[in-house]
This record gives sequence, C-alpha cells and structure tokens, in this order.
Amino acid sequence: MYKKGQAVFEFIVVAILFFSIVFYVIIFLDNSVSNYSAGSQFNSLEAKAMEISEYLVHVNLTKKWPVISYESVNQLDEACNDDYIGLLGRFDAGNKRVKLQVNDGAEVLLDCERTKTVPDIRRAEVERFALSENNTILNIRVIVW
Repeated sequence: MYKKGQAVFEFIVVAILFFSIVFYVIIFLDNSVSNYSAGSQFNSLEAKAMEISEYLVHVNLTKKWPVISYESVNQLDEACNDDYIGLLGRFDAGNKRVKLQVNDGAEVLLDCERTKTVPDIRRAEVERFALSENNTILNIRVIVW
C-alpha cells in the first residue's frame, strides 16, 4: 500500500520523464524537418536552373542543336537589358534571381544579371557546353538563387 507522499513523488518522476521524452522528440522532429526543408529548397533551385538551361540550349539559342546562334545570344542579351523581369517571367522563375552567362573562353557574349550574387547564399549552378556557328565551344552557365 502506498502512502500519499510516495505516490506524488512517483507521479512527479514519471511526469518529468514523460515531458523530457516529448521535448526530445519535438526537438528531433524540428531539426529533421528543417534539414529536409533546406534540401528541398536547394533541389527546387537546381531543378529551375536545369529547366532554364534546357530551354536556352534547345529552344531559345539554337538553330539546330548543338549549334548556338550568335544572333539568338544577342537577342537574349537585349531582352535581358530591356526587360529582365519579363525574361524571368518567360522562365517562370517566380521570386528567384537568375544569372545567365555565355562565353566562348576568351570573350563574354552574354552576362545577364540584375542583382549581384552573394557569395555565401545558397545557389544552384548549371554549366553546359555547345558549339557556335563558327565551331568554337561555348560555355553556358545558369545560376539560380
């Protein structure tokens, strides 16, 4: 038979143990969800960068894959300078920032960016290679943050 003081003590110990376990589980879940959330956001950035690069090399810049047209690069540069927000709308970028670069190793043919990339911010970058009309290799970079 328990005395009244003994039952209260056991209850307090069990209650402290129960709330400690619940607190640990909540902290564990919070850390796990935030890690998965950060991973998901990065995957979204990476997918958008890949989607934009696919659009550029297969639809916008090419005459016949894998040949990139200088005229198309110049038109994209003009579109970037005239209506950067409209260009982002064409890529369905939402609130993401995009940087496009096309160079042939020696000369930068296109450098499209409104806000400078911050070095420590998480960003996804896709780099592709294609041929120009005069058979030089072009480097196409898409950075999304």
